[in-house]
Amino acid sequence: YTQMGLLHMLDRNRRIKPRPERFQLTKEKFDLLITCEERVYDQVIEYMESRTPVDNQPVHLINIDIQDNHEEATVGSFLICELVTT
Repeated sequence: YTQMGLLHMLDRNRRIKPRPERFQLTKEKFDLLITCEERVYDQVIEYMESRTPVDNQPVHLINIDIQDNHEEATVGSFLICELVTT
């Protein structure tokens, strides 16, 4: 796990997030949703289509397929930050 960088990623995530989050349980409103895996993208679409609209505001959904390893996650995080800040 150390060689693959998994322990480092888990430690980083532990410091960033107080606990795992479920998108479906949040009450926040989003203009943009970004997923990093096609399976998750499909789940978000399925959820958005099944819920009752509240305010009929559009939400942009983007999938950036990132392999689940330390190097790809690091590069992907910088690319996503650049995308949303420019």
